[in-house]
Amino acid sequence: LAVLHLLEMELNVVTILALMLGVGMLVDTAVVVVESIVRRAGLGDDSKTAATQGTMEVATPVFASTLTTVVVFLPVLISDRNEFTEHLASVGTVISLTIVASLFVSLTLVPMVAARIYGGGDPGIGSWFSGFRSGYDKFLALVLEHRAVALLVALTATLSIAIPFNNGFRIDLSDTDWKKNYANINFRPVKGLTYQEMEKIVTNFETILEANRDVIGEADIYSWFADGHGMTRVYPPAEVATEEYLTALRVRIDEILPAIPGVSIKTGDDWGWGGHGRGGGGDRGMAGSIRVRLRGDSSTLLDDLGQRVAQYLAGVEGVIESEISGFDEVDELRLEPNEDLLGRLQVTGDTVARSISSAFAGSRLSQMRTRSGDLDITVGLDEEETDTVADLRLMRFPLTDSLDLPIEEIGELIAQEAPDDRRRRDRLANLSVSVRYSIDAKEQVIPRLEQALAAFSWPVGYQWDLGESWSGRWRNRASFGEGLYLSIFLVYLVLACLFESLRTPLVLMVTVLLAIPGVIWCLHIQGDHLDTPAAVGLILLCGIVVNNGIVLIDQVLRYVKSGMDPIIAIKNGARDRLRPILITALTTVLGLVPMAYATKMTVGPQFNTLGKTIIGGLSASTVLTLVVLPVLLSFFLSSKEPAIAPEETAPDPAM
Repeated sequence: LAVLHLLEMELNVVTILALMLGVGMLVDTAVVVVESIVRRAGLGDDSKTAATQGTMEVATPVFASTLTTVVVFLPVLISDRNEFTEHLASVGTVISLTIVASLFVSLTLVPMVAARIYGGGDPGIGSWFSGFRSGYDKFLALVLEHRAVALLVALTATLSIAIPFNNGFRIDLSDTDWKKNYANINFRPVKGLTYQEMEKIVTNFETILEANRDVIGEADIYSWFADGHGMTRVYPPAEVATEEYLTALRVRIDEILPAIPGVSIKTGDDWGWGGHGRGGGGDRGMAGSIRVRLRGDSSTLLDDLGQRVAQYLAGVEGVIESEISGFDEVDELRLEPNEDLLGRLQVTGDTVARSISSAFAGSRLSQMRTRSGDLDITVGLDEEETDTVADLRLMRFPLTDSLDLPIEEIGELIAQEAPDDRRRRDRLANLSVSVRYSIDAKEQVIPRLEQALAAFSWPVGYQWDLGESWSGRWRNRASFGEGLYLSIFLVYLVLACLFESLRTPLVLMVTVLLAIPGVIWCLHIQGDHLDTPAAVGLILLCGIVVNNGIVLIDQVLRYVKSGMDPIIAIKNGARDRLRPILITALTTVLGLVPMAYATKMTVGPQFNTLGKTIIGGLSASTVLTLVVLPVLLSFFLSSKEPAIAPEETAPDPAM
């Protein structure tokens, strides 16, 4: 927390969930160190020797395990900033700080405490684990005798990911992994109304909703209104606010809302849709919508182009209707000054405009110091003085140092329709066309829209996309690909430095491949897709799943260097590291259960798929690592003599 404060980071949803993830990984290095100390004590070492030698035996692999987890986040430093890299950076910072602190404690305080409180001797193992380990020894011996079959089974498991992809599983790295917990009702008058008039409309609809509690249940009601616009949100209880419930709630609300002449009422999340008013009608609650964004140089040409695109997309199969989304035209007042008056007073139109503008905007004065602190002072008009046009006509504004006149004498106020608010982005005018489709046909409609828009005859210099979700999906997918490949490469470099070999790390990198089936199947079985949080978890897995392989291979190589036959070294090494591998995997998985299943955001980004990704990938990788990794090692390590039973080569170390 101190480092986060120094880095000017805050405890938000992402960092807190990253801390939840770090809790499971926090004890991993300590588990390996303590298990090594206990094993040395079981071999007859005194407490201090066991603590020293046990820690030194695993110091290098636990350091490498920590480093592999940290380096997977380095690609964030060179990636373009978007939602995906922002999430990855926040998660990476918190987890890196957590496991680095855990490494320091595991290599210093843990051995010191172990030497003080552990009396030495053989601690023994539980009968259940002794039987489990014996069964694993027999199974591993059988697998090593049928290596080709084991590799074939592992390959089949890896290729089985084609089944989920053929049954609806998809990669969706959009910028809109957000959950809404409310149903929207938007009010927009065709002609501009004051906020007092909008308040009456909104209050009337609140009364209607309160009188229909059988429709909205125990939901809370929140409203907001301003000149020319009003909004009401219905918040059902968090435990029932699922996407299906909210969809059905919008349908029920749409049925009870009355139609008001001159006011468009929209019950969808995005303005431009609704059950009543202009563009309304029909059962729209069970439909989804997507926004087609158009960009170009000319706002006028873009308006005409938007109308043609809306009509064109309405003919796409699966589309219910399409229309230009945006604010309706509202009234505005334009002052036409009396040119003769300004000429006699020798005042320009700019002077009049600045005088009126400064009066409405207000002028900021110097701060006033009080006992509770400095107060900002702004001088401006009281809103109650400008409630009506009649009040505005009588307002006086200074034209010269000695003369101020009312608006009605300065010029004539003319009411006219103001154009839609057309903002420019990247120096281009923007316009949105909302396309409504059946929510059940989303997977078919979106590809059809893309094909139709690609075939449309666009003027030179005019572009389209399917909103921030569509464009963000491709940005995030590119960032995900770059991050994944670079993370795997960095992990390989760390392992190559650790083992001083280019071949051995290749064996370890297979554990990353073995984690993929667990990720895909875990998400698919639970009805999830590979979204942005899941992609963050997949990159993090690249650094986590190799940790079990590191401690296993390190122990095997120790036996091989001591002159033991490679096959026997593989059996003994896997046997020695069985318990720490299972414990570290179990602590990480259990630490992620709250994130994956108990942490439900009522609104905002959902990170439960991050937890599910690591749980599925780590579980599958752990099981396959204990079986497939020894098989691959048997191919890389040449046998020096015929294999014999482990009991004939090395004593059974106490665990």
